[in-house]
Amino acid sequence: MNLPHNIWKRRIEEDLKGLYNHPRVGVRNVNQGADEVDFNMILHGAAIISQAGDVGTEHTLHVVMSRDYPYQMPIIKWVSPIWHPNVYPDSSICIGLLKSYTWNDSNNLNEVAMALINFLTSHDATDAANPAARTWYIDNPEKIMAAKKQDKLVEEQLKAPKRIVIKARQTTPQPNVGVGVREGAGTGAGAKIRIRKS
Repeated sequence: MNLPHNIWKRRIEEDLKGLYNHPRVGVRNVNQGADEVDFNMILHGAAIISQAGDVGTEHTLHVVMSRDYPYQMPIIKWVSPIWHPNVYPDSSICIGLLKSYTWNDSNNLNEVAMALINFLTSHDATDAANPAARTWYIDNPEKIMAAKKQDKLVEEQLKAPKRIVIKARQTTPQPNVGVGVREGAGTGAGAKIRIRKS
């Protein structure tokens, strides 16, 4: 079962627009074909990326939505390094929302992104796709807690309002031109104007 082509395209455009508005998600390299759309989803948040406990804060995933979307879930593979109990060796992801028996056509990419952001610093030990990573997570709770704290910092930084800094342009005096101060006359009280010396 699939949507009429124009409705399918509109649905994907709406889902992508939702991702563009999310502070912790980026979208890159969107390729739209007749029967498939794929792109890179960038997640901003802390996650363990190696067995040494290194933490990364920007993660790339490849997303493919077939002509059957939204009736079929998107195919998502982790591209950047990740050391996580719920990521398979082939880079596919094992989370509840991305299982065929839990996915339904009312789900959207924004919900997927939110689930993946939560996934960065949490795991399901009962359904481990990577048993070695599951054991590592159990044996290294302090590194997991450190990653969670770093993730909170990333989230706060991304939610903070952007500060705009405007630097004043410096001008150098030109010969025979001085700078005076004139009140009123449409220039505003205290406005600087150039006065030619005679």
